[in-house]
Amino acid sequence: MKKLLTLIFIICPTVIWANVDFVLFRNDGTKQVYTISEHGGVYFDTDKLLISEFYGTQVEEPIANIQKIMFENYPTVETNNATITDNVVAYPNPTRGEIYLFGAKENTLVSLYSLNGQCLINQVDIATLNTQLPSLDSGLYMLRVNNQIIKICKL
Repeated sequence: MKKLLTLIFIICPTVIWANVDFVLFRNDGTKQVYTISEHGGVYFDTDKLLISEFYGTQVEEPIANIQKIMFENYPTVETNNATITDNVVAYPNPTRGEIYLFGAKENTLVSLYSLNGQCLINQVDIATLNTQLPSLDSGLYMLRVNNQIIKICKL
């Protein structure tokens, strides 16, 4: 599969990037921080995440090993009057069709993306997401909650 879409455009399409910390949380409990400049980027390619850092270093991370992705130290943008929250947890994960968000503010808007970057459900509240999620095929999805991306496995 070709590189389809940069994750940066999914996360914050209206920001002009300076140096940004890309924080990757792995399933084994470890955390890795990468510095991304305006010349770097984060890309999906088949079953791995390609991270091009500030100094031109490129790192590959298997998608199956990723628990959560966050961006830090980036210019903030107000969109839809959403409140930025950190450490939102989606459960149960894996799910059969219903997701709860622990740590999210009331009326938080979420978006759901396929691993190739296609937006499947855009800017809905969690109740609306839960009515649409059961109709999707089993597989891996990326849930965008404010400034956070959470990997969701649909059974």
